[in-house]
Amino acid sequence: MTEPAHEGVAESTEGHKFSWYGDGETKIAANSEFALTYGVKTEVSLGMSTEFSLAAKTEISIGAKLEANVGYAFEFKKDGALEFAKDGGVHYLDSYAANVGASAGQRAAIKILSTAAWVLIGLQSALMISYSIAAVAQKVKDPKDEHLYLPDSKFPMAHLSSILTIATNVGAMLTIAAGRLMDLSETSDPSGVLSMDSTSAVFLGSRPAAGATSAGVTLDATGIELSTANADLRYRKPSPHSSSIIGFQDKPGEQNVAGARLQLNTDGTLQAWGKSLTSTLTESATQKAPTHVLQVTDGTGADKPSYLRTDDSGTFIQAKADTALYVSSGIGVNAVAGDSFVGLSSAKATIGRDGNNLECGAGAVTLAFGNTKLTIDATGINLGGGAISIMAPGGPITSVDLVNLKMRSAEQEALQRAHATRLTVHNAKLQALSKAVRTVNETLITLRPRGKI
Repeated sequence: MTEPAHEGVAESTEGHKFSWYGDGETKIAANSEFALTYGVKTEVSLGMSTEFSLAAKTEISIGAKLEANVGYAFEFKKDGALEFAKDGGVHYLDSYAANVGASAGQRAAIKILSTAAWVLIGLQSALMISYSIAAVAQKVKDPKDEHLYLPDSKFPMAHLSSILTIATNVGAMLTIAAGRLMDLSETSDPSGVLSMDSTSAVFLGSRPAAGATSAGVTLDATGIELSTANADLRYRKPSPHSSSIIGFQDKPGEQNVAGARLQLNTDGTLQAWGKSLTSTLTESATQKAPTHVLQVTDGTGADKPSYLRTDDSGTFIQAKADTALYVSSGIGVNAVAGDSFVGLSSAKATIGRDGNNLECGAGAVTLAFGNTKLTIDATGINLGGGAISIMAPGGPITSVDLVNLKMRSAEQEALQRAHATRLTVHNAKLQALSKAVRTVNETLITLRPRGKI
């Protein structure tokens, strides 16, 4: 049996190789191609460069990889993309925005542009495939044809100026499509967005295309703002054609905007707006502040007469202007309802209406009806300033109810001190745990291996 002949071309030089093709170059490898560069490989394209891969493409860099673009970069993928890396990030950018979802109009525009882009890409691919098939077919038909002329002509296939012109125009149209997609990204109204800007804010938000709900958190120089609503709060942009989103235009709690908002301000104040507040706790609820105020409002947020205020001087509760209760360590307990009142102090207890009152002191009890008084003391009963006197010596008797009230008051004070102690210990544990976790995380991140350039 005759062995098949294996023919080939080998070039070897100890010096430098230089090739110049004035009319272009066509290169075909029918089986496979392998290129190995021991030193530094440099490729320069002074014009437009296009690379097609009809099958799977793999690119592997054992060392570091550096990619630089003088102009903007545009990458178009029909299917999804997935990236695995130990770490990564973007640094020193003026702004960064990642959007998902779009409005119905934008989706329609993107679909038209993407369809047009894939048609252009398919056309360019078809041209290149046709050229490659034609070149292979011509070489098989005439193996000795060194110039690969077009069939039945003396026109070298390497020229193919018309195809190159079309390819260049396709590239230009793709560039126009990329610019239009960039415009859409700058005027986008996404369903979800992560936007970071070096001069303004960091914003993470969600707003479905229908605008039925909104939710987002903004971090800027004023603090942290968390907003949510069953309405379109509308994204806020520095300018109409900016890709950065720095928060919501509408704020729940302002100008009759419904929803809920929590504001953590850099000056240390915390503010909250919303429809209702419900807390369900299994142990206790503690609030600490030098002054506490509970103000009743109407449906529009305007203050009503009812409120509660408590501070170090005492507690004041008011239902309306002439109905209130005041508890003070210096004065005691005072209550008023129209023309009726009750006054309790360490020296006496008084109850009355207008000029009629009953006063109980440590040494006497006095009942007054206008200018007529009835006094009961250790000497007896005195009516009308001495008009009638009944002598019945005797001292006051200690009230059992009073003893019980003082005992319960002491018990409540002890419970409050115990609760405050438990809360202090618990907060100290939380702070120690938080500090330990931060220290461990800092250590682990510091010791984590990092790639070097």
